[in-house]
Amino acid sequence: MKVGNYALQSGNFETMKQFLSDELLPAKLAFLQSVAMQLEPFLTLFQVEKLLLPFLHSEYYHLINSIAHQFVRKATMDKINNACHISELNVDDVNNLKKMRKVDIGFAAVNACKSMKEGAVLTFRRECRQFFILLFKKMNQKFSLNNATVKGESCLSPSVMLSSVKQSYRFCYLGAHAERCNIWHKW
Repeated sequence: MKVGNYALQSGNFETMKQFLSDELLPAKLAFLQSVAMQLEPFLTLFQVEKLLLPFLHSEYYHLINSIAHQFVRKATMDKINNACHISELNVDDVNNLKKMRKVDIGFAAVNACKSMKEGAVLTFRRECRQFFILLFKKMNQKFSLNNATVKGESCLSPSVMLSSVKQSYRFCYLGAHAERCNIWHKW
């Protein structure tokens, strides 16, 4: 391509040219925007100076659960009723995953796909499902819902405090973790 007397031939220019010529670009951007809109409230909530650790466990559970609902079959999700179950979910098993046409890619991405060929849309949905799988695995790898400190600290959450059984269980969980880490002896 020529601009004035100059020929644009850099690697960056070719990459951008290829990127902008992708017919799936509007759908890809819409999909990523929908995922970002899911993640942003959680990230914003916990990037403050307030003491929010008691709420981290339940908020993270709701976040990872909502992400799983987008690509995991309903029958599999119906079996998940607590944090331990979602942490143990095998997303590598194809039997646990939705069919390509059923993967929730977001309203805007679906609209962007309406004018495209069926084969391209299925390939795009496969890529979106793979993205969800990798996101789910990374979230579980970086932060487990079975983290003893976070799970134990949730005993200070008002919703957990209202359930004496839950509070007792979480408080004992925290105490056992503190004992294993030799925290009580430091006081």
